Amino acid sequence: LTAEEIGIWSLALVVLSYVDLFNEFGLGTAIIHHRDRTRRPADVAFGLSIVIGAVFSVVGFVTAPLVAELLGEEELTGVLRLLSLVYVLASFYQVQQGLLARELQFQRRVPPELARSLTKAVVAIWLAYAGLGAYALVWAQIAATIVGVVGYWIITPWRPRPVFDRSLSGSLLGYGGQIVLVGLMGQAAQNVDYIFISREIGTAAVGIYTVAFRLPELVVLTVPVVAGQALMSAYVRLRDQPDELAAALARTMRTVASVTVPMGIGLALVAPELILVLFGSRWAASAELLQVLAPATVLLALAFPVGDVLKAIGRPGTLNLMVFTRFVVAVVALWWAARQSLYTVAVVQLAISAVWLILNLGVARTVARLPVGASLWSMVPAAVGALAMAVAVKALQ
Repeated sequence: LTAEEIGIWSLALVVLSYVDLFNEFGLGTAIIHHRDRTRRPADVAFGLSIVIGAVFSVVGFVTAPLVAELLGEEELTGVLRLLSLVYVLASFYQVQQGLLARELQFQRRVPPELARSLTKAVVAIWLAYAGLGAYALVWAQIAATIVGVVGYWIITPWRPRPVFDRSLSGSLLGYGGQIVLVGLMGQAAQNVDYIFISREIGTAAVGIYTVAFRLPELVVLTVPVVAGQALMSAYVRLRDQPDELAAALARTMRTVASVTVPMGIGLALVAPELILVLFGSRWAASAELLQVLAPATVLLALAFPVGDVLKAIGRPGTLNLMVFTRFVVAVVALWWAARQSLYTVAVVQLAISAVWLILNLGVARTVARLPVGASLWSMVPAAVGALAMAVAVKALQ
């Protein structure tokens, strides 16, 4: 795939990430948070999920030309219209995901998630070699979603019943709506750089930037995201025990640091060689961006568990205020950065990530009684190990 084709797909993913949030409307998280542990919330949520998914499939298809024009890339229209199928398809297994997470049965999620990943990779590579360009990645996404539906229905014994409960629907959608706002503004703050780069520099630049950002996102940010899916349920069970909850959050941050700090610093250190081996010399411009964006993802990863705790204790409003602040700062700063250069965008992302971590630590100290000083001190071994690794790598280079 060319840089332009990668750029088109990246812009499509930006749109898909936003619509995905509305598509599920936070219902999976609402099921985890809801105090009613019977099957009724899941039955109600499933019907809501299908309706919301169908609506957004239609909306996505109809508005595709407008979104493509907004992003400055007319070729996106066909891609977005095809991707709109994902919205309704994904709604058929989102409740199952929430139920398994609520019961802490994450080992049962491994087969369908692995099947989804393998399907996406195989289909994307096959169709890319067949010459489908960006559409190879679109069909891969659709195929992976279908495999996910089949997989989750096989492994989950729960079967939905047609039930409507106005009071329960209001409760689920009320909490889910707060989660949607958190995700919407978080995605906007995280992805607004792609939009500004596309409009100010060009689609090819988006492709170069995507390669640099997706690597640490896949390697580093996957850790707290996956852990958060498991820990959200654990935090919910501790929400009435503040001391135990604070201790659990501190342990989580220490563990995340021990994994992500070496990963992020390692990616930054070997960025030129890694880009050359994985993508070839034509993507060399991504290397200097990766050297900045990899540490930025580490800072984001360290802040991630605080959001999970705020959701668990029923404080999504606090999280919304935090994320809105980050969004406003990101829009202003990244708009300016995109008018300078790609490298400036990466540096500004690093600065925003540092401020975001500081804000999360402050809120965690106030709301969740997190012992910030002790938590930071517990991360020192990870930092020392990363420093030693950096010295060793530099000596060998």
